Amino acid sequence: MRNLIVVSMLLSLIAMPAVSLGENAAHTLITATDLHYLSPALTDNGPYFTRMIESGDGKVMRYCDALTDAFIDEVIARQPGCLILSGDLTF
Repeated sequence: MRNLIVVSMLLSLIAMPAVSLGENAAHTLITATDLHYLSPALTDNGPYFTRMIESGDGKVMRYCDALTDAFIDEVIARQPGCLILSGDLTF
């Protein structure tokens, strides 16, 4: 399951390996967009919320915790010179 999650996150993750920016300088840039992270503290997981998540427009809200964790693990492993988070950061 974790491999599937990582693959799913990689679809929206663009990693550019070692781009030379000058003499002996190489940096990695990672960017992600539309994370749609929602803290568990912000919902009661009640019927309205559940219906909203199930009828979502392609957002994978049910898996946002796992996707975000997998993304963070990937960022930590790669140690980029720059991380750009754009788009809808939350739901």
